[in-house]
Amino acid sequence: MLTKVNIWSKINTKPTNSVKLFLHEQAELLGEVTNGVIKAVVETTLKEENKRHFRHDLFVYVPSLDFVELLLTVDHLTATDEYPVAIIEQLGHHVVATASFLNGNVEFKEHKNTGVQANNYDEFVDEITKLLESPNVVAYLNTLFSRSV
Repeated sequence: MLTKVNIWSKINTKPTNSVKLFLHEQAELLGEVTNGVIKAVVETTLKEENKRHFRHDLFVYVPSLDFVELLLTVDHLTATDEYPVAIIEQLGHHVVATASFLNGNVEFKEHKNTGVQANNYDEFVDEITKLLESPNVVAYLNTLFSRSV
């Protein structure tokens, strides 16, 4: 009888320091803190520009207002490592475009918020904390809460 050889024993099936896990925890906590008045949802997709890199979008959702807003995006900058990541605040940032007229053609150039980079879990937590505790985000969530109770 042949003996099974497990070549997958080094795969970490209980990840720690995971971007996705941290965002899901924060989404759950927001719902708990607001007694479900404001909820958050994390959506993980592949980036449009590079289908090998993952993107996590954190949305706030107010069920009583049927309102959803993209709060932040976290982009993995490599296909093989958890870090580095780019953290991009999306609240109130819409893509701005400028147009220029060259040789009879109009060319549009998008200007996007590039965000900040975190090279490890501790930097990631620090940067996310700064962003989510910023006066702009806190005021926004307070406004959503007061409009929905």
